[in-house]
Amino acid sequence: MASTSDHHVLSRQGLPEEVRSRLITLPRDEWREHENYLISNARPLQRNHNSLKRQARHYHASLEQVLNQRESASAYTDGMIEVERVGKSLLRNLHSHHGYEDSSVFPVLRRDHPRLTVGFDLLEQDHGVLEASLEELDSNLRRFAQKNRQPR
Repeated sequence: MASTSDHHVLSRQGLPEEVRSRLITLPRDEWREHENYLISNARPLQRNHNSLKRQARHYHASLEQVLNQRESASAYTDGMIEVERVGKSLLRNLHSHHGYEDSSVFPVLRRDHPRLTVGFDLLEQDHGVLEASLEELDSNLRRFAQKNRQPR
């Protein structure tokens, strides 16, 4: 695979060719028809991914609400408390999910599907980048929480 900077999760457009070439060529809208689509072991991961996406949208909406707040200081504080609550939950769930994938899912899939190793390498690299971003978000949430607990 090309250098990791060539495939950085925050700058790449789609999957690199060396990963795409190892995947089945079935178009995404036909996946559900495939006989192995969401076999029993994959269903919980798919549900978890969907849940994480919903939580991320909720977090984003909470942030937007605070940023667009034009009312009282107490409404702003209430909004920040919601941002903190939703953000901490999202962080906790993302850390847990990535840890589970990295320690339990990827090793088994690597063993059973060696042709996809390059894809799992990329996913683990992505997790490292995302975890660093999540640590920064966690730090910011703690700072916001401290600020919002101080008397005004």
